Amino acid sequence: MKNTGYSQLVSLAFGILIVSFLITFVTGDIISSGVQNIKTPDITNSNIISNSFQTPVLPSQGGNIKDTHSRTVFGSAVVYAPHIDVSKTNIMSDRSSAIPSDIGSFLTLNVKSNRTTCENINLVKNHPPPQFSHGIDSQISIASVNPASQSQIAEIANYPYHTDKKIIEYGCDAPAARWVKGNIASMEQKPFDGLVFWPGDNAVSLFLPWDWSKYPDHLDTPNLSTINWNKFKGNNFLLIHTWTCDDWTDYWDDAYWTTVETNMADLAKAAKDSGCAGILLDTEWYSTKSPFSYDDMGLGHTRAETEAKIRQRGAQIMNAWQSQYPDITILTTYLIKPIYWGGDEWGLLPYWMNGMLDVIGPDARLVHSDEDAYYYSDTTTWFSIYDKLKVSKSALTYLSSSNEDKWKKNVEVGKTLYWENVMTPSPTQAMKDRWEHNAYLGLVTSDKWTWVYSDAMNWWGVPKEFQPTGCFLENTGIYPGTVDGLNNARTKYDNQEKLGWDWYGTSVYESGNKDMSVSVEFTGTKPATVSATSSNGAISKVDFYVNMVLVNSDTTSPYTLDTSYLPYGTYTVIAQATDVNGRHGTSAPVAFSHTPDQGVSISSITPNSGYNSGTITVIISGENFGPGALVVLRNDALTIPLNVQQITTSQITCSLPLDGVSSGLYNLIVTNTDGTSAIKDDAFSVTEAIQYPVITSISPVSGYNSGDIKITINGKNFKTGAIIKLTKGFVTKNGVVTKLSENQIEGTFALKGMIAGIYTITITNPDGKSVSKANAFTVLAAGAVPSITRVSPNTGTNLKNLVVYVTGKNFRSNAVVTISQGGIVKNAMNVNLMSSRKLQCTLPLTGVTKGYWTLTVKNIDGTSATKLKAVLVKETATSDNFYNILPI
Repeated sequence: MKNTGYSQLVSLAFGILIVSFLITFVTGDIISSGVQNIKTPDITNSNIISNSFQTPVLPSQGGNIKDTHSRTVFGSAVVYAPHIDVSKTNIMSDRSSAIPSDIGSFLTLNVKSNRTTCENINLVKNHPPPQFSHGIDSQISIASVNPASQSQIAEIANYPYHTDKKIIEYGCDAPAARWVKGNIASMEQKPFDGLVFWPGDNAVSLFLPWDWSKYPDHLDTPNLSTINWNKFKGNNFLLIHTWTCDDWTDYWDDAYWTTVETNMADLAKAAKDSGCAGILLDTEWYSTKSPFSYDDMGLGHTRAETEAKIRQRGAQIMNAWQSQYPDITILTTYLIKPIYWGGDEWGLLPYWMNGMLDVIGPDARLVHSDEDAYYYSDTTTWFSIYDKLKVSKSALTYLSSSNEDKWKKNVEVGKTLYWENVMTPSPTQAMKDRWEHNAYLGLVTSDKWTWVYSDAMNWWGVPKEFQPTGCFLENTGIYPGTVDGLNNARTKYDNQEKLGWDWYGTSVYESGNKDMSVSVEFTGTKPATVSATSSNGAISKVDFYVNMVLVNSDTTSPYTLDTSYLPYGTYTVIAQATDVNGRHGTSAPVAFSHTPDQGVSISSITPNSGYNSGTITVIISGENFGPGALVVLRNDALTIPLNVQQITTSQITCSLPLDGVSSGLYNLIVTNTDGTSAIKDDAFSVTEAIQYPVITSISPVSGYNSGDIKITINGKNFKTGAIIKLTKGFVTKNGVVTKLSENQIEGTFALKGMIAGIYTITITNPDGKSVSKANAFTVLAAGAVPSITRVSPNTGTNLKNLVVYVTGKNFRSNAVVTISQGGIVKNAMNVNLMSSRKLQCTLPLTGVTKGYWTLTVKNIDGTSATKLKAVLVKETATSDNFYNILPI
């Protein structure tokens, strides 16, 4: 398709079209910004004519525009023409036969002036439904106008349009990593940019409760790390599901989630090390219970408690992924859409998503793949759903307001193609056309990723033993029309990128036939420098005109003009570039004055004072400053060099270091490289800085509200008698300073009973100077209090240590177990948390006093449980030493 091949305007008739377009003319010396408000005329079969862009003349030759809101601005040439009826026109593209019927009519206008012609500007009718906001106030911009018959089309914003779009495959044939390694060369011959595959030989879920590192068939790191990617490199995803079982997923079990967190960090590292783009999280659960259902996962907690807990876990897992792969992409089957299906099955999914967004880093990406696109059939739906998800955000009902900016920056919209919904093993031509049409629209309305799913087609020829999903697809081969549809859609999309035309009018790009843009940068008496670029060829020469007289032609880059020979006076320079194809570009006129050198002078320095602490930026104003000028402050005792950052003939920007500088008045001196200089007496005043305390770090940064905590605060300017406190709203807790130096404070806070949350820490010196660090310390809510129901075995001798099992509830990781008797306390060894209800440890009974000993379990948050007479110690072994050993 060629840019000059569009149809001409032949008729305009009745109805409604909302169109706006912006045309900017740069045509020699014709420049105008005149604005005229006019009543909308009829323009059917007409051209829009403007004489020198000053007085618009819009002839009336039949047809009708039904709105009086049209406004024409020539120079900037903005034309609003709402409510034009094009329903009866026959104006279509020269490729109209390929345009699906639901796309709408196209309108071709001519815009002419007395100097240039801009023809064949294609506009698209605003397409229903009304909530599809893209069609309103779209803009077509034209940066410059070619000679007659040359059309200029620039960009309409709103929808993603770039060459870095990817089509990948994810289906029931998702292979194991070992298969991919051995067959990657043949796999990369398929019409994809990448694929989704299992990280090992087995299907895995995010919610698996055991340590993956012990199961090589879960995460096949040796094979993953040695796949020899070529075409697919960087476009692949490791697959995990979200199925669960009744006794697996407990959002309140910290030990369980520590295991899941470790597994996910390992998976992200494997993705990064194997050259994958990231992880595909299939949020469509395939189990009897949904991990995103309150009914299934509430476990006796309120809905609000469950929503908060699942949001916490979403953040925990996102942090695990980012810890190993900061710029990871998490591709999902969907993040938010299933909530519109009704029911509770996905009711908690938005809270998981918000948790991920709470902690997402600047380089990570989430992809909402809009799995509903399986069933889209008309063009409007493809665009309107993108609009709802990305542009208007009207569908984001459950998005936390604190995450709206992250949604815009970190969440991309992906699209999915479901082969079975369009095609069959023996497809009709209509099926093939729709398959190609959907593939094309998937590319247009996705930010980057489009994936193809099939339940029936084994793209890779994977044998059963390498299909962990369990679908067991036979090697069916590829059905007719499937590959051609994908390839044709890709070609159509890529060609539009080059040709500058979009079927739906959402992203129109430069066709490459406009003249060059040229600019002149003048630097006084030094040579003027010209930059010129050409879209269609290399520059062959640049001609320089001074006061409209050609004075020099330069054929070598950089293209320059030496103006130092000119007599003193005022001049205008214009540069005209010519490329190897004979195309031209002319710069705007640049005026300059060539004057004799003047002496240096200083008029001001801003600011003109500062404290003797830190570094500040100052701006010096004056005249005749030269490149390489030196700037200093000086008094009788001291000279302070300033660091020059930027300099013009009338202004110098400097950084001024003031740490430790003596207070008082200083003279300002500027010296050019030719030795000329200027002095401004008493130009800058230095004042003794007020010594406020400074906090640089705090350790630890959190503690549980079940006891006291000792903290260390590092910084400077701390003074004897300083006080420390924690504040949160109206809550204040004073600490006790136990040790203090100028750079460090140690203190203790009694946190028992404090409200959990994030606190500000404040240090106040005896002179009233203080410093506060917001969000510096977190008071954590202590967990449920543990309890002990049984110790087994509960009898031993003082001849050897005893391994016991402690049963109860609310035990946590890193719990400490002790036994005590009469003031003697001994720590248990080898404490192993088996679950929140059971732990194993070794009691140090060797050589202890006989009798009953008390056993205590203390969690990391300070909560504890004690069982009196938990263990009986005897001096020698007897038969009844083991009477209470029960099966575990």
